[in-house]
Amino acid sequence: MTVSRETVPTVSLDKIVRSITRRLCELGGDKPSFRTPYTNVHGSLLPFLFIALARSKTKKCVVVVDDYSVQKKLYESLAALSPGLALAFVGSGEEEHLTGADLHVLNLFAAGEAPLLVVPQHRYRLVWSGLFGGPEDSIKLSSLKSREALVSLLLSWQMKQAPAVSAPGQFALRGAIVDFFSFGAAGPLRVEFAEEKLSSARFFDVATQRMLRQVDVSGVVLSAPLVMGSQQEKDPFTKNPVNVTCFFVEPSGSPDIFNLQPVYMDEDGRELDLGCVSHRGFKNNPRVFTALVAQFKESQIVEQFVFLHKTFVDRALTVGVLDFFSFCHLPLSGSFASAPLGFFWVSLDQLIDLPRVPDAPFREKEVSSEPSLGFVGLPWNGPVVHEGLGIGLYKGLSQITKNGVKTECVALKFKHGDLVHVPLERLDVVHKYLGSEEKPALTDLRTSHWQRSKQSTRASVGRVVDQFIQIYSDRQGARGFSFSPDGEFLRGLGETFPYTETVDQMNCYKDVCLDMEKDAPMDRLICGDVGFGKTEIAIRAALKAVCSGKQVSLLAPTTILVNQLFNSFFSRLEPFGVVVRHLSRFAKPTDIKKTLLGLKMLTVDVVIGTHRLLSKDVSIPHLGLIIVDEEHRFGAKHKEMLRVLQSGCDVLSMSATPIPRTLQFSLMGVRDVSTIRTPPPGRLSVITSIENFDVNQIKNAIAYEIDRGGQVFFVQHNISGLGRIARRIRSLFPKLNIGVAHGKMLSDELESVMLRMYRGDVDVLVSTTIIGAGLDLPNVNTILINNAHLYGLSQLYQMRGRVGRSSQQAYCYLLIPGADVSPEAHERLRTIQHNTALGSGYDIALRDLELRGGGNLFGKEQSGHLATVGFHLYCKIVKEVAEEKKQKKTPQKKTQPQLSLSVEGDALIPEKYVQQQEDRLHFYRRLASANSTSEIQDTAEEILDRFGPLPEPVLNLLYIKKIRLASPGCAVESVEAGQGGAKLWLGSHNNGNVVDVVHRYCGVLKKNNASFTVVNDGERTGIDVETSSLSSALRTVEILFESQGPPG
Repeated sequence: MTVSRETVPTVSLDKIVRSITRRLCELGGDKPSFRTPYTNVHGSLLPFLFIALARSKTKKCVVVVDDYSVQKKLYESLAALSPGLALAFVGSGEEEHLTGADLHVLNLFAAGEAPLLVVPQHRYRLVWSGLFGGPEDSIKLSSLKSREALVSLLLSWQMKQAPAVSAPGQFALRGAIVDFFSFGAAGPLRVEFAEEKLSSARFFDVATQRMLRQVDVSGVVLSAPLVMGSQQEKDPFTKNPVNVTCFFVEPSGSPDIFNLQPVYMDEDGRELDLGCVSHRGFKNNPRVFTALVAQFKESQIVEQFVFLHKTFVDRALTVGVLDFFSFCHLPLSGSFASAPLGFFWVSLDQLIDLPRVPDAPFREKEVSSEPSLGFVGLPWNGPVVHEGLGIGLYKGLSQITKNGVKTECVALKFKHGDLVHVPLERLDVVHKYLGSEEKPALTDLRTSHWQRSKQSTRASVGRVVDQFIQIYSDRQGARGFSFSPDGEFLRGLGETFPYTETVDQMNCYKDVCLDMEKDAPMDRLICGDVGFGKTEIAIRAALKAVCSGKQVSLLAPTTILVNQLFNSFFSRLEPFGVVVRHLSRFAKPTDIKKTLLGLKMLTVDVVIGTHRLLSKDVSIPHLGLIIVDEEHRFGAKHKEMLRVLQSGCDVLSMSATPIPRTLQFSLMGVRDVSTIRTPPPGRLSVITSIENFDVNQIKNAIAYEIDRGGQVFFVQHNISGLGRIARRIRSLFPKLNIGVAHGKMLSDELESVMLRMYRGDVDVLVSTTIIGAGLDLPNVNTILINNAHLYGLSQLYQMRGRVGRSSQQAYCYLLIPGADVSPEAHERLRTIQHNTALGSGYDIALRDLELRGGGNLFGKEQSGHLATVGFHLYCKIVKEVAEEKKQKKTPQKKTQPQLSLSVEGDALIPEKYVQQQEDRLHFYRRLASANSTSEIQDTAEEILDRFGPLPEPVLNLLYIKKIRLASPGCAVESVEAGQGGAKLWLGSHNNGNVVDVVHRYCGVLKKNNASFTVVNDGERTGIDVETSSLSSALRTVEILFESQGPPG
């Protein structure tokens, strides 16, 4: 019987589990049980067997595994096959008591969040005693009569108070609001009290601190966390539980074969022998496989499955002896037969050589954005920039009182100790200093040095902006090539893409298509993290160009990237007849000559290379598309050569760390930018654990990764310690190839090490934080970060992002010394351990850029100016200068005087209401930078959600911001607001239509039942509105201003 892709029989997980359950019932005479010993179970069958046992709904089960590698593989398989079915500890378990994430996992298991818990054997006593050491009582949230009662309960549960809840075991207090994240809870809860009575409850996101959804208070039940026993308890199994059992997974003595021994057995003591036998070596002995299949046809082996990824179905169909097999698209590697079960399972990689499994996962999984890191806060006693005054030191928030009115300010200290209080409504002009100087000189307010520095920067930026705007104008005026719409080849290329496209990815490609099909040359930048799909967009754009008779040049900054890109382009485009070649110093001289000749003779369609492509001997007669990868990493000389090359061609640039180039062009409005912010679907979150530095744990982690065919990063914070760590690892694994990399190595030497890592010739790379920048290394799925407490949150996120770029489960081990770790550092590590969501690329790149400074945006001269005035002000000057240059070509609108707003009353965020300075700064900055009413409303909703009902000073602050936003173009020159009302004085520019303005405003006031009179002081006409409070007065002014529509 010959089968095809359309007719090949396939089996699902459900069908396999039902088959296992049926066969176990036939063998044992009853449904599968956690109280039955199972012998001779193949390792590949273990997860399927446990799924069948869990679905029998008899009991929850603690699965104890002694072998570290088997434990990891079992949990990974369970997580991939049936997400949510199993939990596992992330720590090494050398501590006397469970803490942090592992305590949370045990409480989740006890609460019934999953039926299986996989633990290492040396922790089972602690786990078992913990399951029965704590109270089983639960308490209804609605029964708590006051905020103090809830806080008392949380303290009795040994929970710790924190400024903000970021991990299980914490609670935070903010006025009438209590945030808490209990061990074992599905998520953190925000509870609000009104007049000492419980009024509402809602789940919130620890990353954003924003509400997720409201919950019914009457239905919320709080479960007490387990009270942990001791690791030293001798015999925890004297307690025979009703709903939990325990299985020990023990080696049988045969390779890959295990016995499952329950702690509590059935009375008859009967065991089931599943009779699994491993089969290996089929790739070198195809006759053995054929004979085995023929033998099984005559026996009771009736269910024959081949496990393979969907991508390899066509390859599998070429193996003739698989005609009688059913295909299964589930993760499994190995081969075994079981006569009692009637199974013969084999993975395709046991039969034929296969390329690396594509990164597209076996299952779809919803992903979310990496936790938002917010703006870069102002560092206490650290350098900040006031745009109008200069560089000073931030001395915290201060309050000044003038005429009985309190105003909250930012205190800045300049040279000579001069202190300036900046009202927080002007926080938009104050930024953290970001530049190349660690300790920039403070500005002397008694001289004009700062103004001269700004003028010098503005003049220099003006010259650069002129150059780029001229380049852009020339490109817009140039006649480009209009590429043909997508045809059969492009549709075929899309169909052969082995991954799942994201919405962002497809939108970016649509942008590229629209640009390429226009007459004007394209100049588009694609921003997105490594592995987010930028290369596929470039591949499709290249095929689009080739189909229109044009050649393509792809420029990459390093030989490693050239090799990686060449492999990707060649494998995707070669089946469509596209000739792809590469030029770099690693290419053979004879191959380089052939490539250069092929370009001239039009027999080479796509060429990929380093700056070698910019050499004079490279001639590409029909060049239509230039693709530039990591453009910001090219020097000024190469950029200038590229500009000459670009004339009339479409240009598509890509960047994984896009911010410098994005700012350089998007701030000036001279470049189109598309962003891929969504990670590929199905990526598994990186399992993160905090570990004391322990040689055995490090050995286990490395051994496990190497055993499954992967590679490892080991990050050391200082260069001096790299050699010592490398020697230590080499002594543990004398047969492994250990590499070392750091930023002070020669560029050629560093590139050579990273290329060996990319090729798989290095097993463990010991390095500083330089690891893998710009490279996609999907085979590296374990990273160990030594002295993790010394890194900031952004650095930890970025380093963890170096792994987990494939469908393999990735691990991040945060190693810390046994002592000398501050509580703040512990909380920071717990935060990253708990927040394991995906999609960090773009936001983390922004934060990382801000932390590092801007780098070389426009060249050496501009970097000097950036160091002088700081990153934020430099970018603002760039934008202002670009706008000024553009407006010279358009008529200038007559500017109107700015609204004068006098307020007699407090307009601030009270310290008693929002206690943390960082939180208050965060909201002040958001309000200062808000450009629309919706942004102000969003900020108000977040404050209300996190801190409770808005007090009047906060309402006043919000109204003032809305009034200022609506004031441009309005008829009012000044507003005087106080407790008794507000006076609105009309501007002199409205003298001609003052009657119309007064009539319109009076109509709005009458409609809102406001009490008012029209007044005149002899020079001006105004409206006097009477109200009962300052907030009511400001609200009325806001209504009047909004009635005139958007500012014109």
